[in-house]
Amino acid sequence: ALVSEVRAGMRAVAADPVLRGLAVVATVVAFATSFAATTYMIYVSRDVAFPTGTLGLLFALGGIGSLFGSWLTARTANRIDPRLWLVGSLALWALGSVATPMATTAGLVGIVLIATQQIVGDAGGMAYLIADRTLRQSYAAPEFLARVEASVRTLGYTATLVGALVSGVLAERY
Repeated sequence: ALVSEVRAGMRAVAADPVLRGLAVVATVVAFATSFAATTYMIYVSRDVAFPTGTLGLLFALGGIGSLFGSWLTARTANRIDPRLWLVGSLALWALGSVATPMATTAGLVGIVLIATQQIVGDAGGMAYLIADRTLRQSYAAPEFLARVEASVRTLGYTATLVGALVSGVLAERY
């Protein structure tokens, strides 16, 4: 029964161009996020040499960024097409993420750059997650909603595993 349910979900995703596109984007995002996250802690703690306490405070800013992203999404959801919101939030997430490799020292500039990544990047990431789920739930037929969600999550979890493995191997090698 499980295999037939998974197949039904994958067929529903493959049959709808919007759901198929959302699944591809979710899979690429999962891979990229996992790829980056695997080396992020090594980079900020070992290479940039932030003290643990400073990192904890900076990571707390990510929670504030996520809260802001969800608040902003809720406030603008009725006025902006979710497809545009999805693209814009991914761009905001990417913009925030660019700040991380620019932080090369644990000084004030590095703190500002990692804070930017945490606030801007996490706001964009949260807004993307909300827009993605909204679109997925809007386009999936009600009888396939759970199967579609499970299918996209399965693709995402697989991409997360592959991203972590590839990133880990590359980090070890280079």
